[in-house]
Amino acid sequence: MGTADTMIEWRYFDLEAQIYGDELALKHGRVDVPQGPGLGIDPDPDVISTYLNA
Repeated sequence: MGTADTMIEWRYFDLEAQIYGDELALKHGRVDVPQGPGLGIDPDPDVISTYLNA
């Protein structure tokens, strides 16, 4: 469980596609915690289908 001052690791490179849109975007050096169950956000099915290798 994180607190307001918990450090998180942020990748130093840009991802090809934003699977969660702007839901996990940094704002003033912080990430807002999603309020939904589980991860709190759902991945974009269009992005998943674009990169799906089946």
